[in-house]
Amino acid sequence: RVFLIALPVVLVLHLVKLMLQGKCQGHCPIVGLGETFSFTALALGIIYFVLERRQKYYATGVIFIGIVLLFQSVTIYSTSNETILAENLRNIPFAFHGPLALIGISAFGASALYGVLYLILFRLLKTKQLSTNLRKMPPLEKIEDFQKYSSLIGFVFFSIAVISGFILGIIYEQITQIDPKIIISLIVLAIFGYEVIGSR
Repeated sequence: RVFLIALPVVLVLHLVKLMLQGKCQGHCPIVGLGETFSFTALALGIIYFVLERRQKYYATGVIFIGIVLLFQSVTIYSTSNETILAENLRNIPFAFHGPLALIGISAFGASALYGVLYLILFRLLKTKQLSTNLRKMPPLEKIEDFQKYSSLIGFVFFSIAVISGFILGIIYEQITQIDPKIIISLIVLAIFGYEVIGSR
C-alpha cells in the first residue's frame, strides 16, 4: 500500500524536476547519456504504473523499479556536459518530438521485458520448477496482456514521434533522401505494428 502511494508521488516529483531542469537550461532535458537515462527511467515508471494499476497486479514492480533505479544510477554518475548541445533541442517542436520517441522506445522495452518474463514463467511452469517468489507473479494471461498493452502504447507514441520528426525534418530541411534513422524507425514500427494488429 505504501508503495502504491509513494510511486506516483515520486513519478510526479521526477517529472517536475525534469521540467524545471529543461526550463533552467533552455533545452529539452534529453541531452547526453545521463538526461536520456533519467527521462527513460521516468517513462518506464509511468508505463509500469499505468499498466499494473489498470490490471490490479503489482508483483512485477520489483523488476521494473530495479531497472528504473539502475537507469537513475547512470544519471547520477554521468557528467552534465558530456555532449555538445544540438540547436534542435532548443526548438520547441523538437522538444516534443524527442520525448515522444523516448516514451515509445521505453514502452517497446517494457513489452520486450514482459515477453521475456512470459517465456521464463511458461518454461518454469512447464517443468514445475517455479519458486515461491515467482509464484507471486501475475498469471501468464495477464503478463501477455501487459506485453500487448506495452506494444500498443509504444506503437502510438513512436508513430507520432516518427510522423512529427518527418514533418519537422522537411520543414527544417534536415532530411536526406536516404536517412538511416527513418529507415530504422519504419522497420521498428512495422514490427510492432504487425504485433499490435495481429494480436487483435
